Amino acid sequence: MERRLAAIVCADVAGYSRMMGADEEGTHANFKAHRTAIYPIILNHGGRIVKNTGDGFLLEFPSIVGAIEAAIAMQALMAERNNHLPADRVMQFRLGIHMGDVMADEEEVFGDDVNIAVRLESVAAPGGLAVSAKAYHEAGRHLGTALVDAGSYRFKNISEPVAVWTGSTNWTDGGIYGQLNVGHAVYDDKVAAIYQKYFELLYADSDAKTMKSALATLSPVPAAVPENAIIPILSPQSDDANGKDAFADTMLGDRQFTDFARDWWPVVDAVDELRRLSGGGWGK
Repeated sequence: MERRLAAIVCADVAGYSRMMGADEEGTHANFKAHRTAIYPIILNHGGRIVKNTGDGFLLEFPSIVGAIEAAIAMQALMAERNNHLPADRVMQFRLGIHMGDVMADEEEVFGDDVNIAVRLESVAAPGGLAVSAKAYHEAGRHLGTALVDAGSYRFKNISEPVAVWTGSTNWTDGGIYGQLNVGHAVYDDKVAAIYQKYFELLYADSDAKTMKSALATLSPVPAAVPENAIIPILSPQSDDANGKDAFADTMLGDRQFTDFARDWWPVVDAVDELRRLSGGGWGK
């Protein structure tokens, strides 16, 4: 039995059982067609199919950079293929990616690092990917796309917590600068209500002509952020420089935040200062 360093990608189809219940033959045919379409991407990045499962597959790559680039390309192709389909026929893969020492026996691969890739797939959003921090840090400087730190997870039969970076795809023509659009589940009713109200306002005023005053009331910048608090602070819509400075100061005092815009120099300065204080390692 051979041991070797490898990058492992585990894929499955989100909602496959539901789709099979509605149309077994059609779902299976669609899955095979998608798998055939993405196969050249796997080969072009040096990968191979270790095995096919009923609703997914396991891949091995010699390079973690190749594995992640292939995963991104696969999801981009799937987004394009799904773009022309009715909602009930859309098929989205979830991809888990890890790297490490694996045991190889004939065409199969085994070991904890394979199991971690399999567990990571469950963390990925439909149409997205979940990459272990070990793999992402190894490949990150060579990638053209950034992921988001999703924290640490404990997985069944894995002794240590696994730090995870996630992303969901918008690499189609509708994407901006090739970014990842990352979706987060919100389990706090108050936080969820604020975001729901925001999108209701946006829907009613898509040109944002009257939203400024409404958003200032809906999501004011707090004077202080309580420890371990989760507070949604929507983009400051006021032209008041003091409000933007307060937003930047809140970010500087926080330990983690996501989804900020760089339209205001106080915010950019805050980010640069955080990077300086962390020795360049900060970048959420």
